[in-house]
Amino acid sequence: MDKMFRLIIQTLLLLVSVSINAEPEPTEALAVDDMLEDEVAISIDEDLVEEEFLFEASVPLIKDVILVLDNSGSMKKNDPNFLVTKAVKEFISQQDEHTRVGIVIFDQGVRLPVALTNASLNNRDAILNSIEEINYKGLFTDSPAGIERAIYELKNNGRPEAEKSIIFMTDGIVDTGAPDRDLEKSKWLREDLAPDAADNEIKIFGIAFTEAADFQLIQSIAQKTNGEYYRALQASDLQNVFEQINTIINTPPEPEIVEPVPVIDTPAPVVQQQAPPPVIIEVPAQTMGQEERIRSIIMIAAAIVLTITLLGILILLLRRNRDLKAVANESVQEAYINDLQGKTDQQTHKLSTKPVMFGRVAGKDTDHLDYIVVNETTIGRRHALIEYKDYSFWIIDQGSINGTFVNGEAVSTEVRLKHGDRIRLHKCEFEFIMPEMEDSGMTVISNTVFANQPVVDEDEEATVMRDHGASEVLSEEELIKAADSDMDFDLTGPDTGDELSDLYEPDPDEEDTIIRELPADNQSADEPEFILDEDDIDSEDETIMLDDGDTDVPDEDDDDATLRKEDI
Repeated sequence: MDKMFRLIIQTLLLLVSVSINAEPEPTEALAVDDMLEDEVAISIDEDLVEEEFLFEASVPLIKDVILVLDNSGSMKKNDPNFLVTKAVKEFISQQDEHTRVGIVIFDQGVRLPVALTNASLNNRDAILNSIEEINYKGLFTDSPAGIERAIYELKNNGRPEAEKSIIFMTDGIVDTGAPDRDLEKSKWLREDLAPDAADNEIKIFGIAFTEAADFQLIQSIAQKTNGEYYRALQASDLQNVFEQINTIINTPPEPEIVEPVPVIDTPAPVVQQQAPPPVIIEVPAQTMGQEERIRSIIMIAAAIVLTITLLGILILLLRRNRDLKAVANESVQEAYINDLQGKTDQQTHKLSTKPVMFGRVAGKDTDHLDYIVVNETTIGRRHALIEYKDYSFWIIDQGSINGTFVNGEAVSTEVRLKHGDRIRLHKCEFEFIMPEMEDSGMTVISNTVFANQPVVDEDEEATVMRDHGASEVLSEEELIKAADSDMDFDLTGPDTGDELSDLYEPDPDEEDTIIRELPADNQSADEPEFILDEDDIDSEDETIMLDDGDTDVPDEDDDDATLRKEDI
């Protein structure tokens, strides 16, 4: 680059030296005389131009001005003393007879109380009286419609030679009562009305009254029309703003300066020595070198490698996320919700790690929730939620009106569900089932120590319950041996986990050895069940319980004995 710059400088110096040496000496005096004559001609022309400018300055300035004023209800709060009206009247009073003034008032609608009217003393009172229509009782702020009405008036009724201006003042944003329509109107003002005004040489002077005004919109339309933009944060500032605008519109535009063409007498042709032809310097086009080509190939290869690496990382993350979900789904315990009353579309609903929502209708967020729809008016739209966490299923009421119950207890906080739990939504009943727990409801015997040792009758044989639910008769010797070894029996239910160390207590008033059994899930502990020997069933005064919960008379001779079966 430095070599090329030096070469250009040397070429210019060569051309200058050749042109200086080529000028003949006899022609220098003639050239000076010609220059003096040219200066005289130019000075005369400049005097004529100055006189022409002075003549144009004496011509009065012709103006067409329309004031577009906000009459919305918010103006009453910001201008309770109607200082806007006072500032506008003073502005109109300062105009001369060469100015025409129009008034446009806008709120939810647009009105033109005064079309373009000469601001002479004869018409001034009528113009000022029209401003009294400003009462700040409008509902909305349709400023684009007001500006469109002013542009239409100036385009159709304005004088061709007049300087056209719009003075626009508002204290808010575009508000027509419909947000979508407001956006369309703002776009219309910015993209259509402002360019239309600029094409017709109409300047818009925007006044943003208070901080609530749309400053950006007002500034945008002012700049597009070569107008000015002002902020009046208080009503008292308006008078100063209108005075500045009055000064600008009454200042005549600067005239275009046209350089006069000098009158030069054509001198006699002078034979000059022909200048040497210009030196043409050919600069070879720069071509991409081998190093730059290699660098470009390396950058492209690096970009490809980086892209492949990022794709690989993304694939690994997606696969890992999928594997984690699969592991989570595999580890969840198998569980179901049984519909006991046929209130849903299925008899059985399988649960998974995805939360399940009980509700009157199904939601749209099925990617995150499963729904069990209970089409009953007493069921809420989102009644209760079942979630799987900490290797268990939990239920929580979702603020329903008629409540959620588990085994008859109202659900106010999270409740962990167990196999066989009854879930009730108002009056709709369901059952929570875990198949792995179906065989765990049997009676279990453990080797925990009883608080009280069983009393053994030497003449009777005792009946005990084993873990398989059957009864077995122990001999006297076996019972004494168990008592001497300080080993007692305990029954533990599979779901409650309660230790029932006091269940094997004999009734001191009975001659028979009695062993109490752990109550079933749906049986109250207040109703103990007794298992007796066959020899004890011959008494007429005893009530015997057998295995199916029914009552029957065991023998025709035993009229007072009632046989009841236990349901296991």
